[in-house]
Amino acid sequence: MMYFPDRATVIRKSTDPDDIDPFGNVPDGETETLPCRIDETSKVVKDSRGEEVVSSVQFYFPAWATVPHTDEIEYKSGAGVISRRSPISVELLRNNIGLPVLLAVNC
Repeated sequence: MMYFPDRATVIRKSTDPDDIDPFGNVPDGETETLPCRIDETSKVVKDSRGEEVVSSVQFYFPAWATVPHTDEIEYKSGAGVISRRSPISVELLRNNIGLPVLLAVNC
């Protein structure tokens, strides 16, 4: 069992096309605060289109968490600064017998 000392708020984005304002902004929807582990290190990852991009923060959520690419994640960094990021990649990590263990989100 992994220890999740941090908390992150997942901000769901509305999927209704009628909610988009004239400037193309999508309003925030429901929020959900989840336990997680935050790792603020830079690494190169592949995004949803297969292109290599730099991720500066990784979130490790319990396997039951749901974080689609369309949502945003708000968290407090180690320096106490509140940041808001969009996921670059989302991957379900499994143990050696194939059971889901963690949800890894790179932002």
